[in-house]
Amino acid sequence: RYVDNTLWPSKLTVLYLHPGMWPAWMVWVSALIFAVVTFLAIRGVRERPHLLVGWLWFVGVMVPTIGLRQAGIQAMADRFIYVPLIGLLILIVWEAAERFAHHRGKPVVAMCAVAAILIALSITTVRQTGHWRNSITLWERALAVDSRNFIAHADLAVALTEARQLDLARHHAAEAVRLLPQFVEARIQLGLISLIEKKPEEAAKHFEEAIRTRPGAPALFLNSAYDIAGRVDTAMGIAMLTTYAKLFPADLLPRIQLAGMQEVAGRAVEAVQSYRDLIAAQPDRPELLNNFAWLLATSADPAARNGAEAVRHAERACQLTEHRQAIFIGTLAAAFAEAGRFDDAIHAASEAIAVASSAGDASVVERNRQLLELYRAGKPYHKPEAR
Repeated sequence: RYVDNTLWPSKLTVLYLHPGMWPAWMVWVSALIFAVVTFLAIRGVRERPHLLVGWLWFVGVMVPTIGLRQAGIQAMADRFIYVPLIGLLILIVWEAAERFAHHRGKPVVAMCAVAAILIALSITTVRQTGHWRNSITLWERALAVDSRNFIAHADLAVALTEARQLDLARHHAAEAVRLLPQFVEARIQLGLISLIEKKPEEAAKHFEEAIRTRPGAPALFLNSAYDIAGRVDTAMGIAMLTTYAKLFPADLLPRIQLAGMQEVAGRAVEAVQSYRDLIAAQPDRPELLNNFAWLLATSADPAARNGAEAVRHAERACQLTEHRQAIFIGTLAAAFAEAGRFDDAIHAASEAIAVASSAGDASVVERNRQLLELYRAGKPYHKPEAR
């Protein structure tokens, strides 16, 4: 196959999937060609040593990448041929030179042959580079070479989704799932397409199917959710984590991160409910209590604020840490201010400044000094609205 792609590079593609098993006839024909060329190269080593040198270079350097020990999902890759190709070209070029050396019209014939080869390869080069214009053309080319390339279907679905060609994207994502039912990423892509189309119930169904696809799928799904939330769209990541949290309520860390994402995204009321559920599961986790209290005390959304509840959780966080964490004490001060207890807020903020000063935490000291001025003016601190 490498020799075929070298002599006539008309079916190059970005990814050659391994078929799982090669047809017997292909194996035997390849073995026969290998044996014949090796025999001819050895037999003519004295008169034409370039044959053996080029052939051994080609075959020897190719050994680590021809699949005697399979690595990855690819059957082959164009990048694997770059160095071995030098040997094959030694064989071809030296042999051509040897043949033309004994030909009467060698200059004309040689020039015509070279011109024909250059024209042919130039045409294939122009055609091949045209497939690399963008991700859509690249993966469409891969499917033209192998329509069963499920990775090409999935990656084309991603590119089409980014181009908002959603119907076509759904088709290719669904085809990837049909070809490989345990393809988690393709099922996730179907869910993301549904989210873009404002179909959250349908998206949740796809996400649940992705999680249940195979062992290890939940961890892969979770990593994808974090990646999508940070790199693509926070709302999509939240939707994915919400589905995960429903299926795995005992896995608290993703639920904590979900609550944080909801808060950052300006969905404070949802974050409050997420934190309440988490506190019910882990009532004595100081960091969780502190984060929830800060949200209740300082949220930009009035519907999410609750001073009395914030004080309760902040006091518990400080109690559990024996008032040694300046950040937690500062949260308690903000909670007191939201509850209208400004004398207590001033006392707590002063305590936070003292603890932070002892720890050498200048940023916490400065922050609480700024908040202290608000409390002295009889004003609670509320975060600015998210834009």
